[in-house]
Amino acid sequence: MHEDIVLTPMMKQFLELKAKHPDAVMLFRCGDFYETYSTDAVLASEILGITLTKRANGKGKTIEMAGFPHHALDTYLPKLIRAGKRVAICDQLEDPKLTKKLVKRGITELVTPGVSINDNILNYRENNFLAAVHFGKGACGVAFLDISTGEFLTAEGSFDHIDKLLNNFAPKEVLFERGRRGMFDAAVAQVHVDLEVGIDGIDPFCISLIIIAENPQAVYIALEHIGNKMGISPGIGPTYAMLEYIAVDEDSPLV
Repeated sequence: MHEDIVLTPMMKQFLELKAKHPDAVMLFRCGDFYETYSTDAVLASEILGITLTKRANGKGKTIEMAGFPHHALDTYLPKLIRAGKRVAICDQLEDPKLTKKLVKRGITELVTPGVSINDNILNYRENNFLAAVHFGKGACGVAFLDISTGEFLTAEGSFDHIDKLLNNFAPKEVLFERGRRGMFDAAVAQVHVDLEVGIDGIDPFCISLIIIAENPQAVYIALEHIGNKMGISPGIGPTYAMLEYIAVDEDSPLV
């Protein structure tokens, strides 16, 4: 994707931030605009209907670019999310007028179909659930979380039972274990999901303190409902995987 990009100071900064969420469309704040570059720009121009242009990138080279005014974020962000894309919003963390160096930037928000509190994205006539599924030897575990309302549910049972729950709760986004794509497809064959995300193995015994440090609000929401269900139950693994997934970036004001 980025092999041909010349590492100017700004492009180096862009790539370092992009590496944190390589599968997300990066909205990179430049002055009064949010810009997208390279393949992100091609994708954004198609989904948003904005002009795809090019900017100079080193001697005799260019890079694809597409952008929109920063005040139009609430117009364009929902279109990307409804198209099933993850979006990393990268903002300027200092006033450009107060520095002579490259402006410090950081990812202030990661928005996905199942992880959003944006009023322009949410449909208040229905829940906006994020789900996580774990396939155990004798049973499956599933967890549902709507961060916009604080609703959290977890369950375990047969493939058929989990399939029915996924159909009933209609999550916007589902997390599953990498390497178990076949099992996931078989279990949710009839479920429409805006975004499916493969993540590293879900281990019920791995309770990461990093999760608590990064997103205490989310942990409070979940643990308030979990109570004392900390065991080897198949329903616990998806819970912690989901919490780690929604842990925000270190530059976020929520931390």
